[in-house]
Amino acid sequence: MINPFNIFRKKESKSIAEMLKPISALEKNVVPLEIDLPINGNYQLDNKSFIRIPPSSQCGYTTLAVLLSQFIQEATGDKFISDMIEFFEKDFITGKKNSRFGSAMNNHVFMANFYLKKNGIEREVVFKEHSGSVQDVIDVLKKGYAVGVAGMMTSSGHFMPITGYSELRNSFKVQDPYKRFDFIKKKYTNESGLNCYYPIEEFYPYLSQSSNVVSGGTKKGIRFYYIGDKK
Repeated sequence: MINPFNIFRKKESKSIAEMLKPISALEKNVVPLEIDLPINGNYQLDNKSFIRIPPSSQCGYTTLAVLLSQFIQEATGDKFISDMIEFFEKDFITGKKNSRFGSAMNNHVFMANFYLKKNGIEREVVFKEHSGSVQDVIDVLKKGYAVGVAGMMTSSGHFMPITGYSELRNSFKVQDPYKRFDFIKKKYTNESGLNCYYPIEEFYPYLSQSSNVVSGGTKKGIRFYYIGDKK
């Protein structure tokens, strides 16, 4: 039986803005952030060997070359790395100095500026000495620039480029120039470290420990640098 009162009841109507709210919410949240920069990594263990600087100790130079390769074509090759070492480490190789120039991240920044100026490239090298956040790194990747980071993957530390981020995996895409790091076994494997996804939850403590070491135990967070737009 039809209820006569229902016949005359006004239908409820929603505004267009209200109806579009669910659609707008879906557009904002349905697609996880995925960043995969078109930058090739480089394997350090096939680099040229030097007296006092074997390929296994060339992670810093290799990482710098990967970052420079975004702007300098020659930096994609291993010869660029060997030329860099011969130029900046001459005194260390010959035994005139006992400290290696390329072992410090602030010197990577110096070398990056050197090559940018040499090639007439108007870019700025930004250096976060310590205390950087995961979001800081993601923000740089969003701008389209690879990030060089330092982590205590070994007792003496390690350098590697980050070239992507996956929100779905909660991981950074890393071009580890040495090999792939096993976070469960806490050591390097014999597998390639190029184009690896390192889970941020497991990766971050190694990155933060580098800040802790260089600051004498007073700082945490991520140490990183990148080559970006000139202000």
